[in-house]
Amino acid sequence: MQYMITSYTLFQGHPQTRLSTMDMANIAEYMRCNKVISDLDLEETLNHESMAERSRKRDHCNLQDTVPDCLVNGGNMNTQEMLECFRNEVNFSSPLFRRALAAELGVSKMVVDNELILESGVEFVQNNAHVPFFTGVARREWAHKKPEYYQFYRYTNISHAHVEESVRKIIESAYVARLPGKVSNATVDLISNATFLRYMNDVDFHFDMPGVVIRLQDLEADIEFVAPCQAEVEAYARAGQSNVFVYSFDYIPRGSLIEEDKRFYSMFGDNSVLITRKDMTTHGFKLDAFHGLDHAFIFTQGYSSNFHIEPYSKRDRAMSKMLTRMLANFIIQGANPSTENFTWPMYTNDSAHYVSLNIPPRVIRGGCISQHRVLE
Repeated sequence: MQYMITSYTLFQGHPQTRLSTMDMANIAEYMRCNKVISDLDLEETLNHESMAERSRKRDHCNLQDTVPDCLVNGGNMNTQEMLECFRNEVNFSSPLFRRALAAELGVSKMVVDNELILESGVEFVQNNAHVPFFTGVARREWAHKKPEYYQFYRYTNISHAHVEESVRKIIESAYVARLPGKVSNATVDLISNATFLRYMNDVDFHFDMPGVVIRLQDLEADIEFVAPCQAEVEAYARAGQSNVFVYSFDYIPRGSLIEEDKRFYSMFGDNSVLITRKDMTTHGFKLDAFHGLDHAFIFTQGYSSNFHIEPYSKRDRAMSKMLTRMLANFIIQGANPSTENFTWPMYTNDSAHYVSLNIPPRVIRGGCISQHRVLE
């Protein structure tokens, strides 16, 4: 049996762009090295590589080993010819090249299983959905982003103008950059103003720095995770796929989350530096389920790609056992994640239900995936 399991806490964003002739021509300019990926994007892409490896990679044009011959000697090409050139000669299998190019162009995904995706995500799903689907997001996907990411370094109230500027930056980088066509500055202003009112204009909100950061995190997460996931789920339902199961991962452990990351800095040469950070819910600070946390409870005991839970409690084990059983049942029982003690309803156009994964789990009836986050 074929099926699909995805987690928006694993993959940042969703294929939201359509490759127009202009888009492809722009990408080709980077392939030919007529345009160069910025040093900032290259640095961010290579910061897990040793200094020697960084130097070696930077010797190549835009992290490519070779420039595609069809782009150099192929003459003027129409859209179809350029597409065939991309498919046959561009090395999209290089993760570093893909990551740097995506960061430079502001695109989340361009290639799936080595295939160039030309349609928007919703169109692609509606035209191709034919297998059971299991997907979800974390309660607050970007809750782990620190204030420094938004250029906030002091615990003080933020000015109205500064917050407006921060909202506009997110709209430009996370939303407008992924639209299939260009929009005017007046339209961007209108979207930014409406977004500011939606996320920042509360009666009791006084623009304190932690509160601003939380709202910016939610805004960015809604654009990059929640809205695309909701659109994909609805596209599956419209395509007539009945076995669609959706969740919001809301569980948070009571112990500490120990995050470890090895990075290379020029002052230390080829010696990596281990960075350790500890997060936990304390008085006055509530930790929310964030990007990738659910993977620490799937076929593992509190370990994810770069963090672990300490101590790993009996409650955490119960969460792991439940989530692992649900995933296994989805595969084994013919696309049904229900367990002996919990019935998981399917998501359809007539009954837009999803599950809040917590101890205990509960069914959220109707509305979008982030509805219970907004209401609580």
